[in-house]
Amino acid sequence: MRALASKKTPVRFSHVTAAAQSLLVATLARETPRTLWVICPTGRAQESLYESLVNWKPDALFLPEAEFA
Repeated sequence: MRALASKKTPVRFSHVTAAAQSLLVATLARETPRTLWVICPTGRAQESLYESLVNWKPDALFLPEAEFA
């Protein structure tokens, strides 16, 4: 949280269990006035995080994985 307050970017969190990720993201979004981007390793992980996140942050946006031909 200190790194966010000092506006050092990017900020990385490691070793956060999957069950706690949505709560962490919602807390970070509440604490920072800037746009918060969350990058997931797979489209499935993104969908799972979003499904949990809307419980904590109903106005969260979902940007689907880009498909390339």
